[in-house]
Amino acid sequence: MENQWEFDKFHEDSYELAKNAEIKKYKNFLQTYSKNLYDLEENLHKFPYNQFNFDLDPINLESTPYEQGSLLQLIKTDNKVLNKIVTVFAALCSEIDFLVHEGENKYAYGLLLYGEGPEISKESGHNLNLMAKFVAFFQELSCFVNRCYEVVKSTLQQLNIAFSPQKFLFIKIFA
Repeated sequence: MENQWEFDKFHEDSYELAKNAEIKKYKNFLQTYSKNLYDLEENLHKFPYNQFNFDLDPINLESTPYEQGSLLQLIKTDNKVLNKIVTVFAALCSEIDFLVHEGENKYAYGLLLYGEGPEISKESGHNLNLMAKFVAFFQELSCFVNRCYEVVKSTLQQLNIAFSPQKFLFIKIFA
């Protein structure tokens, strides 16, 4: 009766086949993983992040030019109406430049990388944890978007007033 339950002896060839199959699976996994890392690195290099890191580079030179005079000192003409209009548009352009810089450096990377990372089952509540971590970021982003709307609205209103044929303002300025 005991002879019925005995198994065949394990062959060395089957051990080698199983080992080679597992090595092939692991090699495929590593190739896929390294390709994904390379793609992520390439995508991150498309959007350079110029934040200063003291540990990597203790000395940082600011090479952008800086204007010593204020905006009001730079705009001086004999026409007072033109001075006011150019000052308003210059301030709006400065605000737009600031918003573009802030959007690129503060919010773009968070939105690009939101939800990226290791896949975890939906049952573990990973999505809720991820959302909870981003609530403050999304609140700041909402305020940023509202500010952008206000600046665009103000710019369009100023353009409408300056170049509206009903107001004849552009004729007074450029005549």
